[in-house]
Amino acid sequence: MLTSTSSGLKQWYQWLLLSVAVCFSAPVWSNEDFRVLNGLKMFKSILQADQDINDKHNPDNGLDIVFLYTGELQQAEKLARSFLRMGRGDKKGRIKDMPVFVHLVRDMAHIEEMNIAVAGIFILNKLNTEEIKGITQFGLSHNIVTYSPFQGDVEKGIFSGLTIDTSPKPFINAQVMNNSGIRIKSFFLRVATLYEPTR
Repeated sequence: MLTSTSSGLKQWYQWLLLSVAVCFSAPVWSNEDFRVLNGLKMFKSILQADQDINDKHNPDNGLDIVFLYTGELQQAEKLARSFLRMGRGDKKGRIKDMPVFVHLVRDMAHIEEMNIAVAGIFILNKLNTEEIKGITQFGLSHNIVTYSPFQGDVEKGIFSGLTIDTSPKPFINAQVMNNSGIRIKSFFLRVATLYEPTR
């Protein structure tokens, strides 16, 4: 399920059918589109590899996932539906047998207002350094996976992202992983590239 909020003064929720097909108007993907779409798949894999994900559920025994966006709401909704439709059969819209609830949010300040148990954050649009810092701090204090598909964000403190050489690979900030206490399954770490900040 998917909810959205785009104003500090007004908060609304919009329920969308998961059967709606994802449709992109541009026939050719930009590099940014490519990174975001591949990032969605990788983000779900990282959440599944989080050894403590079962402890991060909401009162309805589901997972509240935040998609942070600054672009058009319609495009954010399409990407959220794409994320919810990943998987086969009864695995769609679920992680570790728990239903996923995607919340579209324009500003991190709205998270506290929404009163949800955030289990992960995905950044849909490029943000500035100060915004990245706020997300990084939230992720560290709540021991949750933060994900950005954009170059340079993992180096700034976001927990995970991707590198693209011959094919996309997970990119994880080792220092953030240690400081946050997030425990990722070893099989996932074996295929990931670890970023270790120089002191």
